[in-house]
Amino acid sequence: MARLQLIRSSAISSVDRSLQLVVPRVESIMSKMPEILFIVPTPLGFSVRTTREYWELIQHKHPEIVGKEAEVQQCLQQPAVIRRSTQDPTVYLFYISVPPYHLAVVVKRLDGEGFIITSYLTDQLKEGETIWPTSA
Repeated sequence: MARLQLIRSSAISSVDRSLQLVVPRVESIMSKMPEILFIVPTPLGFSVRTTREYWELIQHKHPEIVGKEAEVQQCLQQPAVIRRSTQDPTVYLFYISVPPYHLAVVVKRLDGEGFIITSYLTDQLKEGETIWPTSA
């Protein structure tokens, strides 16, 4: 019985030492991962994500969308129109009306997941195959 307790104690000590080595590595890796700002589902059956850092870059390039995170998420979840890019079949343009303009959210779908390429206000929808709403 004493031998069994010694083996258990030794095994627990070994696990504790392993955790002491692994946990700091995991924490270091996690601290370097980009912070996800949001992930939202689309009517096309895939979700779209963006990171806080990338969203800040988009806002710097297109200051007209500063503070429009909720509208961008709404555009992805409940678009008025979705068009497929004429240049790249894996790129989709989501639109909602934000009078007197349209909010465009450009998304790339890769390996079943989507991520935002850019977002901006526009007075015209880009050309492309309309895939939402569907005519069924």
